[in-house]
Amino acid sequence: MTSFLESNYGLLLDPFDQSVATLDQALLYIAGRQKEKDQWTRIIQTRRGQRGNSLNFFIGEYGLGKTFSLYCIYAQFKDDPELLVRYIKFLPEDTISRFGVDFVQRIFRAVGAEYMRTKLDPEPLQRIKRVCPEPAIVFTRLLSGSPLARVFLSGEAPLTKKELQQLGVIRKLDKTEVAKEYLLVFLVLLKYVGVESLILAVDEVEYVFSQMRVAKLSNVINTLRDFYDLPQSLQASALGMPLANMIWFLAISEGGWENLKQLERSEQKKGGPIQALFSRREPDPIVLTPLVEAEAVQLIELRLKRNRLEGKIMELPLIPYSLDFPKYVFELTRGNPRDIIKICDYILLDGLQQHVPLLTIDFAKRALESRGLPTEPA
Repeated sequence: MTSFLESNYGLLLDPFDQSVATLDQALLYIAGRQKEKDQWTRIIQTRRGQRGNSLNFFIGEYGLGKTFSLYCIYAQFKDDPELLVRYIKFLPEDTISRFGVDFVQRIFRAVGAEYMRTKLDPEPLQRIKRVCPEPAIVFTRLLSGSPLARVFLSGEAPLTKKELQQLGVIRKLDKTEVAKEYLLVFLVLLKYVGVESLILAVDEVEYVFSQMRVAKLSNVINTLRDFYDLPQSLQASALGMPLANMIWFLAISEGGWENLKQLERSEQKKGGPIQALFSRREPDPIVLTPLVEAEAVQLIELRLKRNRLEGKIMELPLIPYSLDFPKYVFELTRGNPRDIIKICDYILLDGLQQHVPLLTIDFAKRALESRGLPTEPA
C-alpha cells in the first residue's frame, strides 16, 4: 500500500489521516477560514501586552473546526518570543472537585517545567517573596531544578507533609485562592522576561454541562471571572509588579453556547456569575460555519498537495481524483470539514487497497456503501 501511495499518488502518507494536521503543523492545512483567522489575529495583536485580560469564544457545531482553529492559533504564534501559547482542555478526563486548582495546575503542566527553568529569571522572586512568600519559594526551587516543586505546581501527585516541609511551604495547593497566587506570580515572571501575553487555547468547554450540576457550574464560571479579574485583584495590587496578561480562546459547541445564553437570561432578574463573565468577554465571538463548495475543494486539494515526495507543493500536482469528485464530497458532507476529511480518508484507503489510479464518484459510492455509509446527500 505504501509503495502504491508513493509511486502512483506521489504522497508520503495518507493526507486525510486525523494525525496529519498536528498542533505544530495545523496552519499548513487551513482552508476556508481566512475571515476567522483575521479575527483571532486582530484580537491577539490588539490585546497583547495590555493590562487587562481578553476573553473570546469559538462557537461551532461538532466537526466545524473548533479544535483545529485552536491548533492554528498555537501554530501561528508559537515562535513569537513575546507570546506564550498553550492548548488545554477545559476539563480533565476525570471528575474534579476543585476546578480552579485543577485548571491552574494544568496550565503549569502545559507550560512545562523545562520552559520555566530555561526561560524564567529568578531575580524578581526576592521582591515577590515579601508579598507571596510561598509561591516565591516554590518557583525559586523550580528554577533550580527541584522535582518536588514541579510535582507541586503541576499536581502530578499529592505531596506528603514531609515533602511539603522539604519544599519549604505549609499550604497545600488545594484552594482556588492559593492557586490564584501561584498563577499571579507566574504571570509576573513571564512579564519580567519579556513575554507580553499568555494565550490559552481552551477546548471542549461544553462538556462542563454533562459533568456538573448548575450550582457547581456557577462556581466554575465564578472562578473564570476571578481569573479574568486577576490584574485588578487585591493580590496584584499588593504585589505592585507588572504581569503578562492572558488572552483566552474558549471553544464551545452551539448547544453549549445556547446553554450558557439560557443561564444568562435566567440570571437577568437575580444576577449571577454568567452575566458577570459575559460582561467581560469580547463582543464578537468567532462563529464557525460549514465550508462553501470552493473552500471544501481547497481543503481536499490542500491535503493532497502536502507531503509530496519532492518535499514541496507543485503548481500542477498529480491529484488522483476526477474533477467532479470534490463537489460530490461537498454535497455529501454539507461542507462539514471533519466529515470531508473522514469521507476522503475512507475512500482513499480503499483506493490504496484496490490500487485505483483515480478516485471517481462511482468508486467513492462503492467504498462508502461497503462501509454502510450514505452515498447520497441527506
